[in-house]
Amino acid sequence: LRLTPTITWQRTRYGSALVSRSFLPGLSMADRQLLNTGETESNSTGNGRSIYNNLLLMRKFRREGRTLSANLNTVFSDGPTEAFNRSVNTLYDSTGGHSNTIRLDQRNNQATYGLQNTLTVSYTEPLSLTRKLEFNYAYSTSRNQAARDVADFNESTKAYDRPNLPLSNQFGSVFTTHQAGATLQNRRLRYTYALGVSVQQAELQVENRSVDTSLSRAYMNVLPNALLSFSFPGNRSIRLQYRTRITAPSITQLQPVVDNTNPLNRRLGNPMLRPEYYNTVTLTYNSSGSLDGKSLFLFAGFNQSNNRIATATTISSEGVQTTQPINVGGYWAGNGTLSLNRRIAPIKLNVTLTTNATMSRALSLINGQANIAHTSSIGQSLRFQSNYNDRFEYGLSGTATYQRATYSLLPQQNTSFWAYYATADM
Repeated sequence: LRLTPTITWQRTRYGSALVSRSFLPGLSMADRQLLNTGETESNSTGNGRSIYNNLLLMRKFRREGRTLSANLNTVFSDGPTEAFNRSVNTLYDSTGGHSNTIRLDQRNNQATYGLQNTLTVSYTEPLSLTRKLEFNYAYSTSRNQAARDVADFNESTKAYDRPNLPLSNQFGSVFTTHQAGATLQNRRLRYTYALGVSVQQAELQVENRSVDTSLSRAYMNVLPNALLSFSFPGNRSIRLQYRTRITAPSITQLQPVVDNTNPLNRRLGNPMLRPEYYNTVTLTYNSSGSLDGKSLFLFAGFNQSNNRIATATTISSEGVQTTQPINVGGYWAGNGTLSLNRRIAPIKLNVTLTTNATMSRALSLINGQANIAHTSSIGQSLRFQSNYNDRFEYGLSGTATYQRATYSLLPQQNTSFWAYYATADM
């Protein structure tokens, strides 16, 4: 029996100032038409606490390889935040004239609460000296609440005593899952493979207490997993793994209330969001030589989702943006790392050469039209690390990275650039 509790307190202060000007595109700077201008100042203070607890119970039986384990994981968090938002925004009509100035001076009191409990039970039965069958069951419930109370400044009373009901809201969500599955594992001298599948029944309940409405939706998912690994002479190994996972939308993504911290770029939740389903494939290769001081590490990963939570942005004629999360398909992302290390024993120097690369494709909506974003990067780093003697160590490293991003609907926002980074320590 093992109990691992963790308690954290924190206090935060945040301040920001934003000045913006938006234009319609033109042939020259003089031809551009002004859409809006904005000056926003935001300040907030908050207190937070979080409690994490893990309780593990394990039992072994007389038969070799037969085990039973139960794990209870609890995560609790809450914290109030008080924020003040002051802004002056000017909107222009289609001709660039007839401006309309909007002034805001608001206080925003927010309180959040979250409690997640996950109980996992696993039973392993040996079938032979090399094979075993594992049965597992997991029950999880995640409860979240968010209360948002916005009030406008009253010039006559010099206090924030004018409730802003359209921007205030009390909202709650409960995400519950039952998951049961089995995994068959075969372990040999040089290789291991495992095949498994789980069935998950999930329910997402949302409750908008401000308007006394609630909604409940049920989901059924099949979650396969697989593992294949080989070990070779000379401290070499390779591992290929496939897994699936479900990610529930957050309370911020679900709460149907406008966040106007930046009045020219507003955010709005979506209570109709569905949980995300991801497929993940990873490949890992390791090779190390204790005699020659050489090592090689290779990692490659790929993620894919057909219902990833992305954004839908609506832009008004005055250039005011309203962004809302939605489920869309067509997402994938890949990343890879290749690292070579060599130790030069006579001068006690380690030389590490590392190459990183990423690629991704993501879909979003702008005024109802699909905007496909492709991003890629490749970076090369070199590090020297020396333990010259027992009293003196030093390290030198440098990295050069090329990044590129293209957008199908907004090609004027395409970017590409180099980034350089260097460090020294001793």
